[in-house]
Amino acid sequence: MPAKKSTPKTTDKTTAPDKNGNGRQPDYYIYQSEELAPDKTRLIQLGAAWNHVNGNGLSIKLDALPIRKFDGQLVAFPARER
Repeated sequence: MPAKKSTPKTTDKTTAPDKNGNGRQPDYYIYQSEELAPDKTRLIQLGAAWNHVNGNGLSIKLDALPIRKFDGQLVAFPARER
């Protein structure tokens, strides 16, 4: 019987502790944009970000580091309600 392939963890379960130690869902997901062809680009999810409670700034957690064709830029998109 062939070996079962493991599935990678998704960031849907990524949480950040609030000041009471409870987890919060991300406010943003962090991506690297990779150009595959002149007219084709893909986004690679690298982590998540949370708004600070006081409204100033973000906390960012990267699950992976961008290394392939990295131009120094990351993009953040709001997390959608699921």
